[in-house]
Amino acid sequence: MWSDAHGDPVGFAASQAASIMVVSMERINQSARRQVGSSFDLVVSQPAARCHYLAKMARAMLNGRNVVGRLAATAFESSADDHETGLVNALARRIPLPGTSELVLVGRVLQLAGICLCRTNSIPLSQCPCLIDIVEVDGRRLVTSVLSQGKSDWRSLAELVPVPA
Repeated sequence: MWSDAHGDPVGFAASQAASIMVVSMERINQSARRQVGSSFDLVVSQPAARCHYLAKMARAMLNGRNVVGRLAATAFESSADDHETGLVNALARRIPLPGTSELVLVGRVLQLAGICLCRTNSIPLSQCPCLIDIVEVDGRRLVTSVLSQGKSDWRSLAELVPVPA
């Protein structure tokens, strides 16, 4: 299945993901077993309708990173002028705060699990809620990064930080 990247970014990302998944599924599963034991297998072997929930939970985790930054900025706002507040807001959106890389890691692993879940259940990846969420929010290029890094050391998934809005 070939798709134009500009006209159909989800279809394009899905076709790229499908190519990667043909050779990577077993390596992703092996990495998953090393990282979290059988938990990943248990999720991926469920009925595919569960991917919708994984996509929602993943995005909540990824958005949680921004919430932590906004909370830090809000705590500072009461005693700051507009320029100081602007600086704190900009820093809070861009500087990793304690715990935020863990939120990103969990969010990306949930997205990876959702994509594997859809693949296991023969759901076209162009209809996978996790893949669609990555493409629509983070861009189609990130799909390849999530799948590639998902077959090795998952700590690198924490580096796939959502771009601040």
